[in-house]
Amino acid sequence: MLYENRLPYKFIYLLLFLFSLNIFNQSSLILAAVVMLVVLVDRGHLYIISKDNTFFALVLFSVTFFVFSAQSGLGAGISAIGCPMAYYLGLRLQQEREENMGQSEGCLNRVTLILVSGMTCHAIVNFIYELVRFGGINSGGIHYDLFSLGAQTSATGAATYLTLFAGGIFYIVMETRKIWSRIVGVGLIIIAFAYDMVLGGRTFFALAGLATIASMLVFLFGQENALEKLRAWKKIIFVSAVLVVCVVLIYIRYQQKITKIFESTYLFHRISYAKVSESQDLFSFFKSSNRGNVRNQYINLMFDYPFGGRKILGEIGLYAHELWLDIFDSAGIVPFVLIWIITLQITFCNIRYIFNKEVSIENRVLIVGITTAVTVQFFFEPILTGCRALLFSYFLICGMVKNQNARFY
Repeated sequence: MLYENRLPYKFIYLLLFLFSLNIFNQSSLILAAVVMLVVLVDRGHLYIISKDNTFFALVLFSVTFFVFSAQSGLGAGISAIGCPMAYYLGLRLQQEREENMGQSEGCLNRVTLILVSGMTCHAIVNFIYELVRFGGINSGGIHYDLFSLGAQTSATGAATYLTLFAGGIFYIVMETRKIWSRIVGVGLIIIAFAYDMVLGGRTFFALAGLATIASMLVFLFGQENALEKLRAWKKIIFVSAVLVVCVVLIYIRYQQKITKIFESTYLFHRISYAKVSESQDLFSFFKSSNRGNVRNQYINLMFDYPFGGRKILGEIGLYAHELWLDIFDSAGIVPFVLIWIITLQITFCNIRYIFNKEVSIENRVLIVGITTAVTVQFFFEPILTGCRALLFSYFLICGMVKNQNARFY
């Protein structure tokens, strides 16, 4: 085995953690370094993926994106090269586990959790950094990224690092086997929700809710027989009851402190402002947005600027807050069509994996949560521009899933 003989898997895992952590804002370079290291250790041998249409679509997408977005500067186009590299790395990592299905499934699980951990640590460390730097909660839309040496970042950009974690919440609560891991996981969930309140974000709540529902459905109805389904129901009811009781007791004990902290967050500020200025209730605040209007403007201008160049952004002054339209504005119609094809391919591939009853229920729950959270995030944020580490991490996971599917079909 390549990595067992010459390059320990633990070293690869460390590099992947640093990649997902986006240390010094250099996730693209770290990803390239990992791919080059794998090729070098493998004596320069490249595995040719002759039957993988998704890989070739990603290569074509990265090339066309680079060519058409070059009118806005070379730096913008280079970023897309990480998409096929990440997907290839996911396929390649699984090559070494093809003799043992259990090892291969375990590798997918570990790598996915490493990527989740890295991006979550990026967000949590920034939260602590801001608390220390400002001596409390900074109730504003501008935040600071320790990993970019304290550079300013938007609340949206900061919250995006919690996307993978939102997809793994149900897995953390229900499928973590060790008690201490579950306790740490619940603590991280509390911190993540607290940080998102500070950021004033709404997207994380939607991602967490939808991903948890999808994971719960797979967990319940993906069991092998009626007895296992009954046990799954009992487990959900028991864990949910324990969590609810704990939350209620903590709130009763520290009600005043919790209320005071919440009222100092930017989320409360945004809710209060919306109620005063627009007479909105809480539900309306979370569902309302001007982004729908912005997207309509982008769609109406697509035929005016079919080859990108950030001309729509220059005219409207706002991002589309969507993966596909943002790519269209950057590089035009060809990469736009390709990224839609790629999105559909990897989504159907992941769905096929999720509904495969030969796959462990743990991995199916984890992948459905990740797939749901990231796919929904595509509709909310310009990921390739705002958080490449998330997009690359997702393509790496999808590459591993694709390789696993090839073993079953």
